[in-house]
Amino acid sequence: MMMRVFKQSIFWIAVSCAALHASWAHAEAKLDLRTLHQLQLDLLEVASQFHRYQGSEGNKKYYLSISSKLDGVKKALTDTVNALENYGLTNEAQTLKTHSQEYLKNLNTALASIKNGGFAAFSVIDAYLNAHDAILSALSDAYLAINSAGGYSVPPRVAELRGLTLLMQRMYTKYIEVSSSQFGYTPRSGQENAETIDDLAARFTRNLEELKNAIPVNSPYAPRINDVQTTWLFLEKSFVNYNEKSVPYLITKFGNQIIEELSAIAEEMESEA
Repeated sequence: MMMRVFKQSIFWIAVSCAALHASWAHAEAKLDLRTLHQLQLDLLEVASQFHRYQGSEGNKKYYLSISSKLDGVKKALTDTVNALENYGLTNEAQTLKTHSQEYLKNLNTALASIKNGGFAAFSVIDAYLNAHDAILSALSDAYLAINSAGGYSVPPRVAELRGLTLLMQRMYTKYIEVSSSQFGYTPRSGQENAETIDDLAARFTRNLEELKNAIPVNSPYAPRINDVQTTWLFLEKSFVNYNEKSVPYLITKFGNQIIEELSAIAEEMESEA
C-alpha cells in the first residue's frame, strides 16, 4: 500500500514538474517573440533616423538618436541569437549573427561617412540599406521559427496588431526616406518590385478595417481601435499623396502614436490570453 502511494506521489510530482516546465517554456517564448518584434520596430526606427541624418547633412541630434537606439538594438540582437540557439535553431542563429555583423558594419561605415563629410556616397547608402533589408528578413524568419519551436502560439489578434505596427513603422520609415532625400528618393538596388508608400497605405487601411471588424463592439478594445482608425484617416492622405506635399512632422507625431497604441493593445491582449 505504502509503495503504491509512493509511486502515485512520484507520478503526480513528475506531472507537476512537466506542467511547470511547459509553462516556463511558454513564458520564455512569449518574451523572446515580444523582444524580437520590438527589435524589428527599433531597426526600422534607426533607418528613419539615418535618413534624417543623411538628409540634414550630418545634424548631430540624429546621430545621437541613432547611437542611443543602437545600444538596445545590439543587446536585443545578441539576446535573439542566444534564444535561437537555446531552441536548437542553430542555422537561424548563425544566419542572424552573420546579418547582424554585416548590418552594423555597413551602418557604421555610412554614419562615419556622413559625420566626416556631410554625406555618404550612394554605394555606401545602398550597402547599408540592403544590409538593413536582409537583417529584417532574417528576423522575420527567426520570429516564425521561435513561434513554432517554442511551443507557444501568438494569439491571432495579437499577431494582427503586431503586423499593423510593423506595417506602420515600415511605411513611416519609407516616407522619411523619400522626404529626406534631396532627389525625392534614395538610390538603392533590388527595389524594382518593392511596394510603394501608397501601396502600403492601402494595405494598412484594409488590415486595420479587418481587425476592427474582428473585435466585438462591446470589447473594451473597440473604442481604442476606433480612435486609431480616426488618427489613421487623418494621416492616410499624406501617405497616399506623399509626392505632393511632404509633412514629416505629422507623420512622425501621429505615426508614432498609432504604433504605441497598437503595441499597448497587443501587449494587454497577450497578457489576458
